[in-house]
Amino acid sequence: MTDRKLKDAAAQALGSFLSRETEGRFRSSHSDLTKLLPFAARLTLECIGNSDALYHDIEHTMLVTIRLEDAMSMSVESILRQKGADVATIVPEASVKRATSWLHAKNVGSLVVTSGNAVVGLISEREIVHAIARYGETATSMPVSEIMRRGVITVSPTDTVSHVMSLMTRHRVRHMPVLRDGNLVGIISIGDVVKHRLEDLELETNVLRDAYNAAR
Repeated sequence: MTDRKLKDAAAQALGSFLSRETEGRFRSSHSDLTKLLPFAARLTLECIGNSDALYHDIEHTMLVTIRLEDAMSMSVESILRQKGADVATIVPEASVKRATSWLHAKNVGSLVVTSGNAVVGLISEREIVHAIARYGETATSMPVSEIMRRGVITVSPTDTVSHVMSLMTRHRVRHMPVLRDGNLVGIISIGDVVKHRLEDLELETNVLRDAYNAAR
């Protein structure tokens, strides 16, 4: 039997063993744990030579793998739980001057324009600057409905952050309202996405460092 086949067989055996040993500890938090175990076992066999540390190294590799997979599939709802679901809104009839004052008071970059429970647009610093450049000082007395961005791209709480990043890049937008069953439940910004990505990069760096240290 080749070395590769031996490693695959060992990984499969270790994966089955750890599945039985750790099912009660991890099954509730990660339904696909069993799929990760052979990978964790194989990676550990590649990295370590001390058989006494085998179990703990495999378990550690399994845990960081789970953390990395969870980070990559993090949902919008997870971000909203961290930042809060408060959304600054304004009605279409309000003046642009009122919108600028509300942006300042709430210390946010955009306002969701609502009519009743419906999202009808979005106004941000960008729309206000464009309006002033086009109409001059009279822009501040115009209603929000005349300068707001229509056809707003929205996301749901179950969408992944990766999907949000793709939409923001494709449509060149920085703020996206979050709707659940047609109701406004939050807003996600490019700042939220960047913060999440930085946390991803930090996690990936830690995983690579751990793998490097294990292989030394």
